[in-house]
Amino acid sequence: VELLLPQVWEATPKSLLRIGKAGAARSHANSLNELCKEHPVVAVKFNGRGPVEESANALCSLAHDMAADAAARPILLAVRSLRRGGSQGLFAQSGRVGEGEDGTSAFFSDFVAARKERLAEDAKYAALRAEDENEVL
Repeated sequence: VELLLPQVWEATPKSLLRIGKAGAARSHANSLNELCKEHPVVAVKFNGRGPVEESANALCSLAHDMAADAAARPILLAVRSLRRGGSQGLFAQSGRVGEGEDGTSAFFSDFVAARKERLAEDAKYAALRAEDENEVL
């Protein structure tokens, strides 16, 4: 998984959950569990002043207590600081992160490949629209 983290960060859309300076509450943990069910990876923005690892681990601990089973428990994959303030944590369900023999996760490899394919399709569509607009002029 660590080998793919830069690509996963790049392919992950904006933060889907925000944690303020008061820290994580049970409602945040419940939201994280639900988001991890629906998305392969979930970026969470932390706006507190303390170390992001502490805030992220506190959120994980709360979410573990509320998860239906061990495979559904969210785990913290990585953290990073943002240029505009705050930090981000990257989470996924523990059942999705099993590593293969080469140390990478087939799930995350597929996620990155699908995301890149989607971005390429979006670029092709934008180019076709630009061509159509130029023909109209």
